[in-house]
Amino acid sequence: EASLTLKGPEGAVSAARTAIQALLQGSAQGTAEVEFDKSMLGFLTQAPADNRKALCPLEQLKRDTKCTRVVADRRENKVKIAGKKEAVEDCAQRLRQLLADNEKCS
Repeated sequence: EASLTLKGPEGAVSAARTAIQALLQGSAQGTAEVEFDKSMLGFLTQAPADNRKALCPLEQLKRDTKCTRVVADRRENKVKIAGKKEAVEDCAQRLRQLLADNEKCS
């Protein structure tokens, strides 16, 4: 378990404590894992060949859903997702759809 020491004027410390508690209570964390075929690894982790300035699909999903972590585990062929519970659920659903849509195209 982590600890945090707040120092400063009493009013500022009280306000900071209240803000931190609100953040901790409002941020129910979740995780998910989505399996993928290893042939999809390049698709998930590299920018599109026709637009190298674009983000790779996993980074785009991370930003769009505001998850804290969306990473491909190459050994397990799983994308590991972490963040707020609702964001994780949204990201996992979008990722499954993206994989299904891309599988149809390949």
